[in-house]
Amino acid sequence: MCSLKIKQLKELELTSTLTKKSHKNQNLWLFLSLTLKQTLIFVIISSISILLKMKGFGKLNHYDGFEVIERFNIDKNQSCEILVDWLDAQTTFSAFEQDLLQQIQSELVLHGRAWNEEELKINFIGFVFFLAKLNVPDKIQTFFERKMVGKVEEIPISVVVDGMVASPTKAGRPQVPYFFLQEAPSRPSPKGKERILRHDPEGQMLAAMILAQALNKDHKPLYGCWIQGKNWNFTTLINKNYCVSKQFDATDTEDLSQIVSILRKLKHLILNR
Repeated sequence: MCSLKIKQLKELELTSTLTKKSHKNQNLWLFLSLTLKQTLIFVIISSISILLKMKGFGKLNHYDGFEVIERFNIDKNQSCEILVDWLDAQTTFSAFEQDLLQQIQSELVLHGRAWNEEELKINFIGFVFFLAKLNVPDKIQTFFERKMVGKVEEIPISVVVDGMVASPTKAGRPQVPYFFLQEAPSRPSPKGKERILRHDPEGQMLAAMILAQALNKDHKPLYGCWIQGKNWNFTTLINKNYCVSKQFDATDTEDLSQIVSILRKLKHLILNR
């Protein structure tokens, strides 16, 4: 009888041990199953995110010039034949024009660092374009604060351009764009460099040029300029080839004269496209 009870107790212990092991195994499989599901979900979400970016569905931050260049696989160079030809510009100024250049340059030197974007545009850039004499009736017109919206390579682009030179419609709206200008003041914001990084004028200008190139569909060069306070950089874009000039300092008399000369030559280049 005693041996029977011992045998029954051992059988009960064995059953209990097996049951515990079974529960542990079930818990382990449950844990592994949940972990595997979470891993799969993470992989799927990551893959979708990568695919969306590759397909161009991710939102473009056109305030970041580096991102614009990377997203559209742009080749950035400092010299190319089209840009060199454009920058090789010469002109002469009347006594009135020389006097006006001196006046606006003095204003830039005295107050430029304190100007915001609108003040820079009204007090200086507007006069530079006046001296450039770009407008030609029914052929070339200068526009300011124009919004451009579209898609390039399935990437949405929406940008307000500070300045644009384009052919006008009969109603006086921009039709075929040739040149884009984007500007930012030299004065730092309360957040310092963070504002400059978020509002990169080069990125906005280049995004507009890329969109215009897709809309024009003529495989002809586009021209641009971005301004950071007193500093001007001129650019050209044809297909993926993007060229950038050296900086021109508008507080330097020789550089300011050359800036106007370059803009005057732009009219000649547009009329002879």
